[in-house]
Amino acid sequence: MRKGDAWCIVPFDDMARFDLSLQLTSDKKTILEALDAVAQANPSGGTAMGDGMFYALAVLLEDSMPVRDGVRGEIDLERLRKEVAKPIVEGRVPDMPYVQGLVRLVGVQKHAFVVIETDADYNPGIADPLMLLEVFARFGIHVYILGIGFDYGTYPDIVQAVRRTG
Repeated sequence: MRKGDAWCIVPFDDMARFDLSLQLTSDKKTILEALDAVAQANPSGGTAMGDGMFYALAVLLEDSMPVRDGVRGEIDLERLRKEVAKPIVEGRVPDMPYVQGLVRLVGVQKHAFVVIETDADYNPGIADPLMLLEVFARFGIHVYILGIGFDYGTYPDIVQAVRRTG
């Protein structure tokens, strides 16, 4: 971790675990304490990767919203959720006008990245992780997946989507 780097932690099992989440911070002690809390938590089973990814996207975008007259702009989370919940059909990503507007507003996030630790046996949750990977790519947010205990060959769709995000 470089000086000034900010971290957000979004644990998930069968849903995003907001009780263990950490908003963006660069305080190393706070980050290590949050990681400890996640390590000691009892996961409930599922892998709601879409929930965790959506929450991470929301945190990154909210932190990037422009500030006008001392007030940071807000994201319409319900509108964003509806757009990213649309399915990819036959390899075609649906139109996402709200996402495109946010890309114009906050710009490409050159130094932002998301690390996902997973067994990759996911249930989508809020949105399909493949759709969210497309959204991350539009914002220039790099995604890294740490696969624990699975064969990458079993999930070629995830591997291909991650490659597109850099």
